[in-house]
Amino acid sequence: MLTEVASMREQGWSGGGKALVIILTFPSASNAKKHPHYLMREVLKEAALHHRDKYHKKYQFVYMEDKAFMQELILTSLEIPSVLVFDPATYFYYLMDEPEKVSQESLEEFLKSVEEGLQQAYGGNSFFRRLYRVFYEIVTSVAEVQVYYVLLTWYKSLCMHLMRLVKENDKPLRKDPMKETSLEAI
Repeated sequence: MLTEVASMREQGWSGGGKALVIILTFPSASNAKKHPHYLMREVLKEAALHHRDKYHKKYQFVYMEDKAFMQELILTSLEIPSVLVFDPATYFYYLMDEPEKVSQESLEEFLKSVEEGLQQAYGGNSFFRRLYRVFYEIVTSVAEVQVYYVLLTWYKSLCMHLMRLVKENDKPLRKDPMKETSLEAI
């Protein structure tokens, strides 16, 4: 079955010993039937639904439109589109070469090479990798704070400048009708 990662997290999915076959695509691809990313998702859906007997025991098929969640898990940047296999038990992941050209045959070859250990494994959960994860979290947190600080400083200076402009040019747009009304008109 093809699942979106957000719904898996909501359901508290633990993995059940299966590796995740993940496809990262742009959100706009879900609307255009001839878009290459839509076609990639269709290949994955085909494998999940029509080749269930071959893959169901080992893999859960997933599509994602936001790479941030996956990048936090594997601690590296990913390009869109991407096809990868992620093992949640060991944190190893395997990247498919040329994901734009994915077909049923190339997906089958890729999964077979992962099973046979012929595909390059990245990541893991060794002591040094866990230590790297701590540093990665610290660096990304500090970087996010710095970005927000710069944005807030810029926003504050913009607001101050606009307030100064408003005060300098603060003229009523129309006259107060109560001041113009004379007693004779009443």
